[in-house]
Amino acid sequence: MSRRWRVVATLVLGLVACDEARGPTASGAGGLTLQVVAAAAGGPALDSGYVLLTGPTDTTVKAVRPVPGTQVTIGGLKPGPYTVELEGFAAGGLARYGAVPGVTTVVAGQNATATLPSFPLLQLAFKVQPSSVRLGRAIAPGVQVSVVDPGGNVVTRATDSVTVSIGSNPSGCSLKGARTIAAVAGVATFSDLSIGEIGAGYTLTAGSGALTGATSTAFDVYTFVAVVNFVDTTIWVMQTSSSINSILAKIRVPQSPYPVSLAYTPDGSRLYVTSQGSNNVSVVDALTGKLVAQVPLAGTSQEVAITADGASAYVTNPFLNELSVISTATNTVGATIPLQASSTSPLGVAIRPDGQFVYTADNGSNDVAVINTVNKLQIANPGSGGTRPQSVGITPSGAFAYVTNATSNTVGVVNTATNAPVGTVSVGSGPRGIAVSPDGAFAYVANFGDSTVSVIRTSDNTLLPAPIIVGHAPSFIAFTPCGAFAYVTNTTSNTVSVIATATRQVVATIPVGSQPAGIAIPRVPCPC
Repeated sequence: MSRRWRVVATLVLGLVACDEARGPTASGAGGLTLQVVAAAAGGPALDSGYVLLTGPTDTTVKAVRPVPGTQVTIGGLKPGPYTVELEGFAAGGLARYGAVPGVTTVVAGQNATATLPSFPLLQLAFKVQPSSVRLGRAIAPGVQVSVVDPGGNVVTRATDSVTVSIGSNPSGCSLKGARTIAAVAGVATFSDLSIGEIGAGYTLTAGSGALTGATSTAFDVYTFVAVVNFVDTTIWVMQTSSSINSILAKIRVPQSPYPVSLAYTPDGSRLYVTSQGSNNVSVVDALTGKLVAQVPLAGTSQEVAITADGASAYVTNPFLNELSVISTATNTVGATIPLQASSTSPLGVAIRPDGQFVYTADNGSNDVAVINTVNKLQIANPGSGGTRPQSVGITPSGAFAYVTNATSNTVGVVNTATNAPVGTVSVGSGPRGIAVSPDGAFAYVANFGDSTVSVIRTSDNTLLPAPIIVGHAPSFIAFTPCGAFAYVTNTTSNTVSVIATATRQVVATIPVGSQPAGIAIPRVPCPC
């Protein structure tokens, strides 16, 4: 016998209802027979069903299996008006639902007939659609998915478990947070959903057993990208979601002429900006654009890197041959680290992920200075493997440091366990900025002299073929947190190139200020 609730024309449902399947039995009592007319065909095989009567005698009768052609009466009902509903369950969740319109009146000593116009399969619908959200934050307000009938009415008795997942997925990232939630009064609320990579046009899908699923409207996950412009003394802040980019703010820092580098604090609230034209580092509120502080140094500054805990900013002072360590809590210089005589003119700076060591590219001595962050002393000066080192990138594991050598057109590789050079990779002309992808698989190199970006596979330090053509004189590179995109400043083009790392193709070119140099993207955990 089929277990599907198939109803055609006029069908009287047979209900196995224990000893309640009887006519009026007591003096003054009445009965009721339920008929279903024209229910939706198809749908799942139902496990069980219930008739719910609300009135002078509230009762629920379980229908284990419908038997077409068998008339069953629910008896022993007090006379009066009743609302009548029918529920069908599949895989533990409400799958079909119908309500008899109006009220059904039970008369003493008689059987009333309640006619259900339809017994439709239920659906899911997004009651609160996902909205565009900043990278690293939960979608707010929380997404809500309702169990509804074909008319769009919420079925408040439904307690089905609803699961959401990513539908359209421009970045290939996964959805994080509680993804299966039981509906309460017919509505499942998802309060902590997040996606760990930027992208335009994400959608969510919702499913629940036999119910008809739903797809949300599209939304974006965006982040901020800050670019410092060397000549016009501005910071341009962009809101970006893959190829969609908009300029949010243009922040002037006139107290710091010729700014060259900047870095976000880990929470993305502040920017630290170096200056080749003044003896200070500017601290800017990243959201309001207001100057928070100016940290005085003994000389001009080149590059800045902030520790993962956000407590310290390390700044290179090339003409003084030292590093300044700024306390981000007080915005004062907490320590000054002089380099050894064999290490001169530090430019680029990078911090090993564990925070124990700082590496600088020493342009004057062709070395790499290694500084212990605990005692603030230089402990080694391995060679860079070339001439005129510019910038340093460190793998996420902390195992290797990659150093660009501007006049030898190479990238040197240093083993951080032994602080010894282990090889070089030939790249394009005049390599300057370098960044290692968040998964550690590739190092991207900005070749200032030939307007390309070289890509090094870090597993074997092999240069990939076909360098990426970007704007003129590329200088610095920054990755989005999960590495789907790399952003490159083009100094003499006054643009930023956006590279999709999956295809190694430029997908957008963004005009910015005059001679863009440093670029920064807030760091957030990558759940992809």
